[in-house]
Amino acid sequence: MRPLSYTSFSTYRKCPFKYKLRYVDGVPEGPRHYYSFGSTLHRSVEFFYKHFEAPELDELLGYYDKHWVSAGYGSKEQEMEYKALGTHILTLFHELNSDNYLIPLALERSFKMEVEGIPVRGIIDRVDRVGSKLRIIDYKSAKRMPSSRDVSENQQLTMYQLAVERDFGHEVEKVGIYHLRRLKTIWSPARTLEEKNQFIGQLMEVAEGIESCHFPAVKGYYCQHCDYQLRCPHFRL
Repeated sequence: MRPLSYTSFSTYRKCPFKYKLRYVDGVPEGPRHYYSFGSTLHRSVEFFYKHFEAPELDELLGYYDKHWVSAGYGSKEQEMEYKALGTHILTLFHELNSDNYLIPLALERSFKMEVEGIPVRGIIDRVDRVGSKLRIIDYKSAKRMPSSRDVSENQQLTMYQLAVERDFGHEVEKVGIYHLRRLKTIWSPARTLEEKNQFIGQLMEVAEGIESCHFPAVKGYYCQHCDYQLRCPHFRL
């Protein structure tokens, strides 16, 4: 089977029919402004940490401007509003992180591995080393700041922990989401063996469903923004 990313894994768990359309049939989804905005901020923060010392603010903002992604915005006014927001976020980010500049152990770390024979792949935003232990950070740019519970239940971070412990051979101390709009990290203790095994069980269920071509359409809150409504048995006339 094709390697599972966290996005494809979570897509199948929400709606197997959407998974089939996107990953089996190859029907593309339309662009989203929040994906473009998040992608631009991610790349800019990555640029900030790819130096031996903090780059100047004008370098960071110049990179941001050069790599701005315009896809998915509803109007030029909306795009300019988000672009100004990103400039504000990165200006504060630079101010907060320049004096205590820390070079991460890994940035945009790609991984490929097998979990119980299931191919899994992904990209981890950031890994820091503190002594002999590791910390995993995932950047998010959504409007809502995640809660401690959101972080403790986030299975994307569980997948990342499995990959980091395998690749680096060191214990993960904690995992966190860095909320770019609030410039704050929400931490959670590293996943226990029981929690990791629970995730592996979910991964195996998803793989089994895909391999058996089990793709029912599941209706939920996420349907209102789905690009595949005209193809879905719950919506098509």
